[in-house]
Amino acid sequence: MQQAFYHNETSTSFKSSCYLAFIIGFESRNLSKYSTITDNINANNSCLCETLFIKGNDSDYILAEHREAINSLFKNVSAKIIHGAGHWLHAQKPQAVNKAINDFLTAV
Repeated sequence: MQQAFYHNETSTSFKSSCYLAFIIGFESRNLSKYSTITDNINANNSCLCETLFIKGNDSDYILAEHREAINSLFKNVSAKIIHGAGHWLHAQKPQAVNKAINDFLTAV
């Protein structure tokens, strides 16, 4: 998503500005695909569609003890661990994250 961060001269904070035209275009192109997700949720609130979890090796957001809960909610789940990355893996290892996503989407 195209996004710009700018500094507010009157404060010490940074603000985010998204390009509205980009968001509207993205929404209209992908809204019909939303039913692909919602149609694949069964009565037990399990997602039946192919799902990829990507985790940084140095992040503690997805741990081994979460595996049972993840597997109960996502029936067709796979995981990719990006080594040398933490929680901000998309910023730390963008090429590895993009490759993982591309490989996943190509396979489904």
